[in-house]
Amino acid sequence: MQYRPNRIQARHMVKLYAEGEAMQATIIDISRDGAKLGVPYPILEGTAVRLQLGPKDTKALVHWYLDGCAGVRFLDRLALKTLTEIEYSCGPVPR
Repeated sequence: MQYRPNRIQARHMVKLYAEGEAMQATIIDISRDGAKLGVPYPILEGTAVRLQLGPKDTKALVHWYLDGCAGVRFLDRLALKTLTEIEYSCGPVPR
């Protein structure tokens, strides 16, 4: 059985930096280890990115891209406080 952390459903706008460019992305779901993002254009697997989350940028690697969404894995676990702030800023998300 493969480990997969619980993910929080979200609709949270975030600034994403990839290959020297800044863009708006939407967090679709997030955990302390990674996130699924809605992005405006394809990002290649293995690309290093930064997201503006909490008080500092969070570094991540793109693990996959499909149909306007990218899966990223954070290089360092996201602080629980940051995750909680994102969860509460979104309110209830329809499933």
